[in-house]
Amino acid sequence: MRTYFLTGLFLTMATYVSAGETFDMNRTAKGVSEPQMHQNAQGHLIGNLHSTLTPEISDAAHPFFGMTGDCTGHIVIKSGSARGAGTCVYGNADGDTALLEYAIIGLTAEGGFHGTWVSHGGTDKMADLSGGGTWFNTAAAENGTYTQHVNGAIRLP
Repeated sequence: MRTYFLTGLFLTMATYVSAGETFDMNRTAKGVSEPQMHQNAQGHLIGNLHSTLTPEISDAAHPFFGMTGDCTGHIVIKSGSARGAGTCVYGNADGDTALLEYAIIGLTAEGGFHGTWVSHGGTDKMADLSGGGTWFNTAAAENGTYTQHVNGAIRLP
């Protein structure tokens, strides 16, 4: 049986970005995860993670409307706990990017992961983006799909 592990956080972007505003990131995204897991011992897995996320944002005024994310990272699962970290790059058709870092700090009761995220700016309209928060994923289906729930806020200078 192939096991899918999820990572990543979503951010999305609009062309109508207002400087100096704070935006709510309490959103969801649909993800697809393609992990490469290696079993070290019974109950001890180490892996490389890759996920693509599509945010569910319909408000074109939200600064992250229209972005798609590509996330990579690593994870260690041992004795029912999970730890890991990675980065995500979100981009839109205009060439704007938003960069963030995430940490995996545990497993959910349903078999997903949870953790924290922080923005590291980006390019063009997102150059000085700041913010952060928390996230959790549902367990991945056999085909690697999952839902991610993000909490927090971002701010444009």
